[in-house]
Amino acid sequence: MLEDVDDLPAPEVIAREIIDDLTAALAEFVAVAAALEGANAADPA
Repeated sequence: MLEDVDDLPAPEVIAREIIDDLTAALAEFVAVAAALEGANAADPA
């Protein structure tokens, strides 16, 4: 439970931080997917 809600950043600041975090995470997933696809293309089964 939050105890000091008066000390929280403004909602738009929180939203921007969430968007930035999700964007960075998505970029990492894209890189992993590309690496996996590259590994599969180099080693056809």
